[in-house]
Amino acid sequence: MHICPVNRDKHNNPRYLLNMKKITFILIALITGTTFAQDNASAAVNAEIVSPITVSTTVPLEFGRIGSPSSATNVVVNTTAGGTRPDVAGVTLAGGAAATAASFNITAENTYTYDITVAATDLTPNTGAGATMSLTLQPDATSGTGTGSAQTLFVGGTLVVNSGQLSDSYTGSAKVTVNYN
Repeated sequence: MHICPVNRDKHNNPRYLLNMKKITFILIALITGTTFAQDNASAAVNAEIVSPITVSTTVPLEFGRIGSPSSATNVVVNTTAGGTRPDVAGVTLAGGAAATAASFNITAENTYTYDITVAATDLTPNTGAGATMSLTLQPDATSGTGTGSAQTLFVGGTLVVNSGQLSDSYTGSAKVTVNYN
């Protein structure tokens, strides 16, 4: 058998040894890098479904009949059950429809809290004869905690009746928004 002297000493050749060291280093780096280059974790994922919060009107806000004042005047309907309309100096609060606070039913999931907001609005004349009157709404609460049953919210307000307000029926809407916290 003939052994080639070049192949026999290849393991002692410095260039061969250097190449083998490089290859070994690269393999170790790849294996080690792969091992430490990734990690993972997991987190629990939860969801809870609650019944939607609802609000509905049961009684409208009614200011009743108001005589046209000689100067701009605020007429108030309180937020108490049924609402009251205190006398206003210089304004005739005529009979007819009784003044009442608006009443809303709010139903929210038991123990869940919610916020209540009301939007200011204007009352406009039905025939277009009179000037618009501004109305600021006042709820008897701005937040609540659900019971799973209907809860009553009363909304009163302050109506600015202009000087010499023309005779007409005036209408607007009281918008109440409720949101879970």
